[in-house]
Amino acid sequence: MKISADTIEVIECFLRRYEKDYIFFTSSFYFENISQLNLRKLLVDKIIDNAEFLNEDLSAYILDLSTWFKSREDNFDELQRNYNFRYRIKKFEVVIEKLNHNLNSHKYVSKILNDLFGERIILDNVIHKEQEIKKLLDNLKEESIIYRYYYRSDGNYHAFHCYLQDTNNHLPWEFQIWDSSNAVANYLEHDRHERERKEKG
Repeated sequence: MKISADTIEVIECFLRRYEKDYIFFTSSFYFENISQLNLRKLLVDKIIDNAEFLNEDLSAYILDLSTWFKSREDNFDELQRNYNFRYRIKKFEVVIEKLNHNLNSHKYVSKILNDLFGERIILDNVIHKEQEIKKLLDNLKEESIIYRYYYRSDGNYHAFHCYLQDTNNHLPWEFQIWDSSNAVANYLEHDRHERERKEKG
């Protein structure tokens, strides 16, 4: 892993770039596909039978996202060469599984579909600079670069989760920050969580 700057500087640089990507894609997508749904207030139970949202809006969003990021693969290849960095777009079938898994949970669509597109960076010194990172994220939240964040400490899993969402009507994206010393345990916990979700249906 090659780090050319301080951990805090790297995180800020990545999040500012991510926000530009989010705004660019979101602006172009919703210009063509206007959604008036308040996703922060709409329960999963109310959307699961909405064929227009699922089969048109949501599937088009994932397809357009995949197409757009495929055109930018060179940029992401460079990031992956220089950092311990990954990104992924959730498949439509996985998204439907996730919605079905959260039926009767009284959760909002925006919370459940908060990671259709996600990026993750694994850095040294995240644990040691936790307070500095929180201060940075608070500042970025004040600037509306990110919508919200939290530090998830769940069993053996430890990471910062940051979310970008410019309006109630737009789907959010997720950005994770891991400490390199937690990477192995985090991957194992993530795999366990996915297995349990599939087993429960």
